[in-house]
Amino acid sequence: MNPYLYRREEMEACWRRIEAPVLLVVGSASELVARLEPEGGVESFRPLIRDLRVETVAGAGHMLHHEEPRAVARLIEAFVGHFSP
Repeated sequence: MNPYLYRREEMEACWRRIEAPVLLVVGSASELVARLEPEGGVESFRPLIRDLRVETVAGAGHMLHHEEPRAVARLIEAFVGHFSP
């Protein structure tokens, strides 16, 4: 599926180095949500990324930006607006 082997521990080392605020938007019907469950679900990212905000778009799958573009845009605008003067 990818040219690189996914190794969770390597990814966690990278995620721990993130210093910028992060918005993680997931679709409630995304297969990614189910795939992450054995690792603690989406919440497993909280201890790894120090300034993480997690938002869920109800009824959307993995391609939530195509399925619910207005909902995704509102979340991004609110997140970015939080940092604007």
